[in-house]
Amino acid sequence: MPAEGPGYPTCMLLLLLLACSPDAAPPTSPPPSSPEPRTIVAVSGYTSGDIHLYDTAGVALGVLAGVDGAQTVVVSPEGELVACAEKLDQVLRFDAETFEPLGVLVDGSAGFDGPTAAIYGPDGRLYVASFEDDRVARFEADGTYVDDAVPAGAGGLDGPDIGMAFGPDGALVIPSWYNGSVLSYADGIATALVTPEDGWEGPRALAWNAGSLLVSMNGSNAVVRVGDGVSLFIEPRGPTGMAILGDRLLVASGATDKVLAWNLASGEPEGVFLPADGVVGASALAVLELP
Repeated sequence: MPAEGPGYPTCMLLLLLLACSPDAAPPTSPPPSSPEPRTIVAVSGYTSGDIHLYDTAGVALGVLAGVDGAQTVVVSPEGELVACAEKLDQVLRFDAETFEPLGVLVDGSAGFDGPTAAIYGPDGRLYVASFEDDRVARFEADGTYVDDAVPAGAGGLDGPDIGMAFGPDGALVIPSWYNGSVLSYADGIATALVTPEDGWEGPRALAWNAGSLLVSMNGSNAVVRVGDGVSLFIEPRGPTGMAILGDRLLVASGATDKVLAWNLASGEPEGVFLPADGVVGASALAVLELP
């Protein structure tokens, strides 16, 4: 029981009056905090026709289903997941929270044949690699065709593959599967970063690290480093997709359907990062920041 003194009733009455006063300031609460972005790892199964999603600890989160010929997946400016279904000749939309399908963003009738990579450029437009006719088509974010950002065969492009990306300098860099080239396009001019004469086969994915470009060479069972020349970095089996997660290089293997890790600084193997159960025909690999 609280102690009572001569002034106790008076003090209590004053406190009650102050609390009930219309001029009394309402209690304040801290402003709502913005949700932290989620980092996920996406592994595409070209043959199984789906994209498996994991957190960075390797815990399965869900699957993007119905992506026949699954290739590259990216996050749109609106925060949706956008994925290439090469066998369907479509680029598909998915909810980034529930992973439920939201429909077709654009199909082949709008200007591509065999989409392997769909990425958003610095201009906010969507760029789609058209594997079968050696082009890169450009679309507004809503899927409206604009033009060909890279005309058919420009610079020797022959089979633009899953690694198409904008480099640190803003140039559009594309692995050219059939002839072993990696081509960079800026202001309508093509520059070969890797040429057939370098002797590597089947370039598929790209990753930038410490000023160097890494390229998975599926046909040579290698990842090469492009800087002052082209040199061997690591020798994974059947490398397809690649992504950087912290201090590790993650590489998807089309031969084992697993995702393996290597130390980026030393090139030392760190073992299996993801067994990727259910993935058949592992192709593209991505580390994505979801809102």
